[in-house]
Amino acid sequence: MHMRFPRSLQWRIAIAYTVLIFITMGAVSAYLINFIEDRFIEGLENRLAQEATLIGDAVESTLSSETVDKATLSSIVTRLSTAADARVTVMDADALVLADSRQAASGAASPLLRGEIQDVLDGLPIGKEARLDPESGEEFRFVAVPVHSNGVLVGIVRVTAPTSEVRASVNRIIATVGIAAVVVAVLSITLGYYVGHRVSESVRMVTGGARLLAKGDLDHRVTPVGNDESREMAEAFNQMASRIRSMVGDLDQERGRMAAVLETMTDGVLVVDSKHVVVLMNRAAAVMLGLPSVAIGDTLAEVVR
Repeated sequence: MHMRFPRSLQWRIAIAYTVLIFITMGAVSAYLINFIEDRFIEGLENRLAQEATLIGDAVESTLSSETVDKATLSSIVTRLSTAADARVTVMDADALVLADSRQAASGAASPLLRGEIQDVLDGLPIGKEARLDPESGEEFRFVAVPVHSNGVLVGIVRVTAPTSEVRASVNRIIATVGIAAVVVAVLSITLGYYVGHRVSESVRMVTGGARLLAKGDLDHRVTPVGNDESREMAEAFNQMASRIRSMVGDLDQERGRMAAVLETMTDGVLVVDSKHVVVLMNRAAAVMLGLPSVAIGDTLAEVVR
């Protein structure tokens, strides 16, 4: 079955309103959601970078010593990780893990050396990367900053936090936008239907008046509705109907006068059309042709034989 577009003018206007608003809201909502998500992610990364810098300042003296006290470093990292509510990892200048707030330091190179750690080793002030946890599948943001002592790289601090809070905030925004879209859709359909009803009411009145006018009811008039173009249309229709009524009246008068003149003439008058059919004849012509009555509608050959 093929879906047919509604023929009613009011529904066409309502649907047009709704489609236009949905397209506009969809485009604006998509832009706003992406914009807000980017700002949330940027804010999270900036927070992680600030926390990593502060932690780096706290462990700088420990990392710059000739012998790193891993127990002391681990205690500092655990305490600062709790305060920052994020996972903290401290590495030396060769990217060997010295302390980690989630697991015991192994002294091995970071398995994710190609990410944010590599950026720091390449000289960038901040290394950033987003990765999925292979176990939970949750996305995490990794931010690493270098730790310098007297201009020399002595370590790297990496702070890790999940993006679940950001996603939750974005999802709340999406839900709010969705609810707003439904409300706007209902209002737009209602408004469009109301506007369409006002317009279509005037159109229906003029259409009905035109039908009555075509059937011969020259005295019919329509009632203007509203103060917009539909009112002007109704008033124009009434003016047209009055003009037609006046013209038809004038034609009736002319026809009456012509009939009176023809009936009183002693000369015979006979008019035929292009097919030689009699369309006008006065009584004098009928008498001259020996006809019992006026023979309108007969052919000329039948009349004058």
